[in-house]
Amino acid sequence: ATRLRAGTSVAVWRATTFQDGQVVSEATLNLGFARTDALDRADVPAPPMPRPEQVPEVPYIAGVFPEFTQHLSFRYGSGPMPLSGGAEGRSAGWVRFRELQRLDAPALIAYADSWPPALYMTLTSP
Repeated sequence: ATRLRAGTSVAVWRATTFQDGQVVSEATLNLGFARTDALDRADVPAPPMPRPEQVPEVPYIAGVFPEFTQHLSFRYGSGPMPLSGGAEGRSAGWVRFRELQRLDAPALIAYADSWPPALYMTLTSP
């Protein structure tokens, strides 16, 4: 690992792995010291949620949802549904792959990009 920068509260490192002389992965780490400020909201509890099996799965709708999400199962447990014209832009729930698969980089990207933006809860069309 190589330290790229070190300040008073944040350090940035780069790690590169090689196999047979070729780069196979690279990671950048941004490490910061804990601090308390006006944005610290650790005292706010998570909203009450039913268990995933207690709420229906949202069906995939071609042309409305991104194509890759057909491979995911969504269950909304709190807040308005996407494109429901809700009064508030918040939601909570669960997402998982419909079929068991290896948790690799593409799977992690799919998870990270799958939940709709909070604004979608207040809209009525894409």
